[in-house]
Amino acid sequence: MNIEIHDTNSLSSVQQAFNSMFPYLKIEFFTNLKSVSGRFQRKVIEKYIQTFGEHKKTDSIDPIVISPEMTIADLDQQLQTAFGMSVKLYRYSGRLWLETSVTDSWTLEQQNKEGEALSFRNGDVG
Repeated sequence: MNIEIHDTNSLSSVQQAFNSMFPYLKIEFFTNLKSVSGRFQRKVIEKYIQTFGEHKKTDSIDPIVISPEMTIADLDQQLQTAFGMSVKLYRYSGRLWLETSVTDSWTLEQQNKEGEALSFRNGDVG
């Protein structure tokens, strides 16, 4: 199963599909803002009713396909190129959501399996 991101998809619909596909992962979308100092800062997108097309940065019409084999780094790069946004993923660990920045080279499937294993090791059986 894959998730396709088209211009007409709302951020919330993709987030819901992602959470169904990867129940031990949580995804958040960020816009990248250039500050006065020239550095980029991330700002969480809070209006998840917005569509990806509202953030479009290229004329590309090809959808972004999220698959279990995709890495977080690859997903982030594709979203950055097409929509000028970043993504942060969090993996469930017991009763906490931990940012996956250290393991961005892992596939989404690996991340989800690790979240599942950590949840059961910590006594949380869902």
